[in-house]
Amino acid sequence: MPSFRPTSLILALGMSITVFAQEKDLLQYGIIGSASTNNNPNYFQVMNPLGTQRVLRELADGPLNLAIVESRLKGTSVSMQDLLALRLVRRDGNQVFLNFALFTAADAKRIKDVCGPYGASLASAVLSHRKEIEKTLEAYDAPGVDRKALAFIVVGCASLDWDGLAVTEQKGYRKTTDIKPDGKYVAQAEEISTNTVKGIYWASRGRSYGQIGITTFGDDDAKRLTLPTEFAEALGRVALSLRRSSRTKEEFIKDGLSPMDAGRLLPILVAFDYVSEQDGRYQAKVPLLTKQDEAMTKNLRALVRKIMEEWLAANYSKIKKELEGLSLTKAGVPFEEGFSMIWHYLFGLANQKLVEAGFFADPYGQDQKFKGYIPVVYDWDFHGE
Repeated sequence: MPSFRPTSLILALGMSITVFAQEKDLLQYGIIGSASTNNNPNYFQVMNPLGTQRVLRELADGPLNLAIVESRLKGTSVSMQDLLALRLVRRDGNQVFLNFALFTAADAKRIKDVCGPYGASLASAVLSHRKEIEKTLEAYDAPGVDRKALAFIVVGCASLDWDGLAVTEQKGYRKTTDIKPDGKYVAQAEEISTNTVKGIYWASRGRSYGQIGITTFGDDDAKRLTLPTEFAEALGRVALSLRRSSRTKEEFIKDGLSPMDAGRLLPILVAFDYVSEQDGRYQAKVPLLTKQDEAMTKNLRALVRKIMEEWLAANYSKIKKELEGLSLTKAGVPFEEGFSMIWHYLFGLANQKLVEAGFFADPYGQDQKFKGYIPVVYDWDFHGE
């Protein structure tokens, strides 16, 4: 049984994506959507053998003769029929073509280079509304929380990432669903390389614990610490109780937190840098969002959504033109099937520029104990609003 590790770029491509890569893989691979591993064939079973990955990587450079593909697959558990059934390849006579979004290392570098100026342009579009956004953020008054960290979460994560994925899907810029024998998904893969993603802020990681949601947002270079699962809901509730004011341990206990819970939960929140303590008073260090913040965040997200829609209408065809000749489009795969990755570069690099402009808090700043990401805690449907 191979050991698997989560991967960098492909993992960033949306909340519903699943990704695997073995330690010696040539590709990191995943899906946007859902697939069953009980079906035969299924995507993850077929992508696992290195023989499959080698032949798909070869096909990214151009079509191969059927006999060559079949010889490459010998000794694996995968057949040519499996690849055809999952539509990872297509056949034209004795020629076999790549039939899904596979990005070579050269593709990824080119996308990053092309998206750099466009990411800066998207950041400029956001910054053209800077005064309006910062004025709206003034309504947020949680003691100890940097409003620039809140902007990073609401604008960088909820708007450019989550809402951006919705906008690009709804406008037809990217394809996210395709019915396959093993599920409903779009497959993607990327050649593993040394291309750096540090400082490209495109990756949210989160989950719900009862009524509490905890998400971290940042790049895919930093290692993230997650709160202990068994205490996460209780920790989130304690943190959210600091939304209105700082508190002492005695005040927590007076309001119903048991002395034992106060004694174990508060030190965890301080250790993970969600909360600070000074002279016996605790206050938040990360954005906390409750129902009182819903109107503010909805207004901000509506504004940024409009900015994105206008920006995409003006720039999408130009980006598509400049990225002609990627491996997937050379093979005849629609550009829209690969735009999930491209959009992540666009908004991730835009977020990088917004950090540099001082509009967002810097996840690598001196005041960040744990580098590369910023958490947020919430008790309503912030993700899906």
